[in-house]
Formats: sequence, structure tokens, C-alpha cells
Amino acid sequence: MKLISWNCRGILGAPTVRSLLDIQRRHRPDAFFLSETHLDDEKAEALRVKLQMDEMLVAPCLDGRKGGLLLVWKKEVRIYSRTTTLDFIDVSVENANGDMWRLTGIYGEPNWNCKHRTYQLIRDLHAQSRLPWLVIGDFNEILYSDEKEGGAPRNQSCLQAFQDALTDCSLEDLGFNGDKFTWFRGGLRERLDRAVSNEDWMKILKAPRARLKKAQRELERLMNVPFTTEVSVKQKEMSVLIENLLEQDEIYWSQHGRSDVGEVDANLLASVKSLVTNVMNTLLVAPYTKEEVRKALFQIGDMKAPGPDGLHAIFFKRFWHILGDELTKEVLDAIEKKKIPDGWNSTNIVLIPKVENLEVITQYRPISLCNVVYKIISKMIANRLKIILPDVISPTQSAFVPGRLITDNVLVAYECFHAIKKKTHGTNGFCAVKLDMMKSYDRVEWGS
Repeated sequence: MKLISWNCRGILGAPTVRSLLDIQRRHRPDAFFLSETHLDDEKAEALRVKLQMDEMLVAPCLDGRKGGLLLVWKKEVRIYSRTTTLDFIDVSVENANGDMWRLTGIYGEPNWNCKHRTYQLIRDLHAQSRLPWLVIGDFNEILYSDEKEGGAPRNQSCLQAFQDALTDCSLEDLGFNGDKFTWFRGGLRERLDRAVSNEDWMKILKAPRARLKKAQRELERLMNVPFTTEVSVKQKEMSVLIENLLEQDEIYWSQHGRSDVGEVDANLLASVKSLVTNVMNTLLVAPYTKEEVRKALFQIGDMKAPGPDGLHAIFFKRFWHILGDELTKEVLDAIEKKKIPDGWNSTNIVLIPKVENLEVITQYRPISLCNVVYKIISKMIANRLKIILPDVISPTQSAFVPGRLITDNVLVAYECFHAIKKKTHGTNGFCAVKLDMMKSYDRVEWGS
């Protein structure tokens, strides 16, 4: 089944109708879901005929100027359990092999103050059925900050509310092909339209891996036949299909990885070798002492950049004879109760330039400036971990462990490339993979 969803923002104009008919001719879909049609029942029926579809469900607009949903499909598509409202069309679909799944076409609340209604609607729909589920349409909200260009940045809490709604319903974004932005106005671009599904819906399509292998074999066959214009077109089509299947395969396994793995075999866990001995564990869980608090403080640089409270470490060191007992008591109390007092873990975020001529925000490295009392707790924990790290960290990990140098990796890399370059014989080859660690070090986690 081939399904196309489109927010056409009104089908009353001839250009929009022509565009829709062109899409129909090029892609030959089995069904259309259209939002913001601005159509009543009579005009929707006329459009169904033009699109050469056999059945339809209509949520007509109220005043002819906004709203309106339309689902049209061919008679070969078997659709049941139809529910239609101004905000969504919800149906059950039966595949040729008898598998049932659920399709919901949705139009999200456009007003910022009312978007919670859309998220609650998604949760309510999720509670009504456990069928494999596909949700498509215009959600009128971006999911991540990079899905918007131009204008003021969207508040992170708004994005989090959308993400939470999808997570609560076990829905995962299915990605896109081509231009990711679906809405434009002047210099503002956003991705508001998308398709999301649960893992069960991906399963009834079968894991994309099987279809991917078939497509790759077909592309290989096309590469070995005499070249013609028709073959060139088919090669391009197959290449696009393979890219889409690769993306679907990634999404499938991403969803599969979130599924409940059930009970873990105790024998499996028992076979995992423990590197932390009882002696090490006793050292780690022993109560912290006053001397550890003082040692941690005096290990902090005197004039290290202060946190939101504006106090440098030298302030606490110089007046230790006055503040020492009270500071020690508060720090040990926080560790013992496993609760950081309000404000201790507040930070100032500072952007450090990584290059001289700055052009984009990713050329800054964000760092968090913490309060001294928070640094003391972190350093106390780190001081204990340093003792056992050499025994539990792999010897190939050359950074962040006392006595090891990250520059050792440079020498290892040179030796690896030298070996690869000298490898000129045999059936087994080597390859080098460069991993970009930028996202690990240059991101700020805004979650609480």
C-alpha cells in the first residue's frame, strides 16, 4: 500500500489541484490523507473523482476558510472501524495477508497555548487500541531544534512535550527523504509534517533488511546490463529506494532496541567477569571523611572560573578557619542523604570559540561553570575512583586515566595507517573508520 499525506492549505485554487493530480500521476498512491482542505462534502466528492479514488472519509471545514480533513482510497484497500473528527481520521486497515493495522491521519493544534490538546489526543488514541499503528499528518510542531531555520528558537519545553507524548505512546519518527522542511514562510522553514509509528507496525512490514537485499541485488543486475536511458532511470530509482530502506532499517532496529527484552538469564549475568573486587567496593562505599572534603577543596585551582554564586575556590581556602566546619558538615550531609541542595548544581554556560573566524554555532564549545561546593563533591568522588581506575579500565583507553596520555593514540594511529598502506597482498584487507566525536563533547543537555 502506497500512502501520501499532504497539508495542502486549501484545495480551492486550480494550482493546488494541478499539483495534487501531478503527484497522483507520478506516484500512483493507493490512498491520500489531506489536511486543511477547506472543502465541504460536495467539493470533497468532486476531488475524489479527479484523483480516481473509490472511497473517502471527510471531516469538512466549518467556515470554508480553515480546517478540513480528507482520506480517499482505492477499492483494493480494505478499511474498517472509521472514526472522523475535526482533528483526526482514525481507521483500521487490513493487508492482503489478513494482518490488521491502524492508520491515524492527524492535524495538530496550531495555537501554541493549545498544543497540549494534540498531545493528549495522541495519548487517548493510543489507549484505545494495541494494533500496529501509523500516525501521519501535520503535527504543527517540530520535534528537535534543528527542524527549524529562521525566526526565534522554539522553547525546549515545547519540544520536550511533543517528545514525551510520542515516547508515552511508543511512537518513533520514521524519518524523511529529500528536503526535511515541510513548511515555509519568508525566511522561516520548519518540519511540521511527519509520519510516526510503533514497533509493531514496522514488524508487519517485515524488517526492511529483506527488501533491502532484494533491492541491492536488482541494482547490481542493472549495473551489469547494457546502458540505456531506461536503465539509467531505473538505476536512479533503485538507488533512492535503497537509501529509503537503509533509513527504515535503522529506524526499525532503533525501535526494536527500545522494546522490553524480558527477564535476563541469571547464568548470563554470572558469566560476566567482575573487575571490581570486594576490597575495591569497600573502599568506594566507605563513608566520606572531613579530610576528604578539605583535600578536594585545596585541589581546586584558586582562581578557576566561578559558578553562579560568583565565589572562587580561594575564598573558601583563605577563610577555611571560619567556614571549614560548616562547609564540611553541609557537603558530607549532602553526600550521605544523596540530595544536592537547591542551587548547588546550578551552572553558567559559556561558549568557548574553537576557531578564529566564527561562522556557525557549532564552532563554539559549551562548558558549564559550577559552584565550588558542587566541584568539591565531584572531586571527592573522582579521588576515590582514581585509585581503582587503572584496574578496571581497558589498557587501550589512553585518556582520562592517571599515568596515561591521549597522545599515545596518535602513535597507534600512525602505526595502523602504516600497516594498511603496506598491505598489498592477500585476500583479507583492512579499513580505517573515522568517528566524529563532536556530538559527544559539544552538546548541552537541557533535560533536568
